[in-house]
Amino acid sequence: MLHDPAKLDAAKGPLFKAVCKPNGEFSFNTYLEGDGVPPGKYVLTIVRLHQGFRQGYIGPDGLKNLYNDPDANAKVEGFLIDHNSPGKPDLAFNLQIEGREPGKPGPNAVTKMRL
Repeated sequence: MLHDPAKLDAAKGPLFKAVCKPNGEFSFNTYLEGDGVPPGKYVLTIVRLHQGFRQGYIGPDGLKNLYNDPDANAKVEGFLIDHNSPGKPDLAFNLQIEGREPGKPGPNAVTKMRL
């Protein structure tokens, strides 16, 4: 998900969302599949939720709450994105999960999501 760095309040929600395919590929959409997002500054959050029956996507986070907090990610290199046109179609993120202790979700952490 991409968040406005000036408005990280969880009630506002992310500006853009993308669902990752089983092979790890994803693309952000504004109007059409894969058309990307407008230029701007964004904070990236990554979360692995499970599809609930009627609740949308729900926790617990399969990534141990290590990457789902926009407040924390705004301070981490690679998660504060200055996106310029035409963008980069080949971003990669090395998420280190194994052997790490679970994080504690902050007040703005993404712990559920409706699509």
